[in-house]
Amino acid sequence: MKDNPLISVVIPVYKVEKYIRECVDSVLAQTYTNLDIILVDDGSPDECPSICDGYAVRDERVRVVHKPNGGLSSARNAGIDAARGEYITFINSDDYVSRVYVEQLYYALSESGADMSCILLSQNEKDITNGFIAEYKTYTAESALRKIMMSGLWGSYCKLCRTKIFDEIGIRFPEGMIYEDIAVMFEIIGSMQTIAFSERVNYYYRQTPDSITRSLSLFPEKYTHFYRACSMAEEYFRKNYPQLMMYLKNIYTHFTMYFIKNAIPIRGKYPQVMTDLTGRIRVRDIPRYMLSNSRLINKMAMIVVAFAPKLGVKIIGMTTKKPALP
Repeated sequence: MKDNPLISVVIPVYKVEKYIRECVDSVLAQTYTNLDIILVDDGSPDECPSICDGYAVRDERVRVVHKPNGGLSSARNAGIDAARGEYITFINSDDYVSRVYVEQLYYALSESGADMSCILLSQNEKDITNGFIAEYKTYTAESALRKIMMSGLWGSYCKLCRTKIFDEIGIRFPEGMIYEDIAVMFEIIGSMQTIAFSERVNYYYRQTPDSITRSLSLFPEKYTHFYRACSMAEEYFRKNYPQLMMYLKNIYTHFTMYFIKNAIPIRGKYPQVMTDLTGRIRVRDIPRYMLSNSRLINKMAMIVVAFAPKLGVKIIGMTTKKPALP
């Protein structure tokens, strides 16, 4: 690697006392050591604030930002404002990373001269690799956007970029919004000249039952936020990458089917929600969705819902024991 710049690692923290130690410990164990680790306590009501403060006492690379609760976007924005590093990466506080997470990202970025680097994630702990490999592939913004939309890597995590990019393009994460990554990450990626990808799995993405995106208590608010975020992304694509609209529409359809599955247990409480969701699945969208990389069972379910919404919901309810992963 060319040099050894300071890299900021922003970790928003809220009600994750069960997982926060594993997350922070994985960052402290990085093979790349010149780190500016920012723990943003987003007004967490549990033991997280004191846990964070304890890490700051033990390791001088750790800083803690305590703030009133404002949501994930607000915490990420606070981390951006506090960052001292030339480069920045985000990690969810209920996830963890391999020992070479930062090294792998920085190697791909510095050696390629790209504006951003990305690595892979997995929900299977056995997939995580701790060995560094000197490899990467470089993509243009358009080809990177296509790859990211097809692989589900549109989140802010698993990426490294210059910290100044947020000020240069005048963008922050939209506060008060769930699925905020979809609203802005495509624009951030689309503003880059080149993006380097390492096909290494260095990020463990944990699906917790009480996370914002999986909580049924927030369901009506959650799915409306998704469609608002999609509208923001659609506006950006229509102006800048209209040739990629089909990929965004497939994400729209994929998540709508996911929301339908999750709405089944609460459809008695929110009957209008199911009507709204099934109405978003249209017959004319079938050919496009069949070309996506979604699982065959999801494609078949989409076809049934498109032609016979009530029958489709009934079949999904009979075959789904618990909310499906997006």
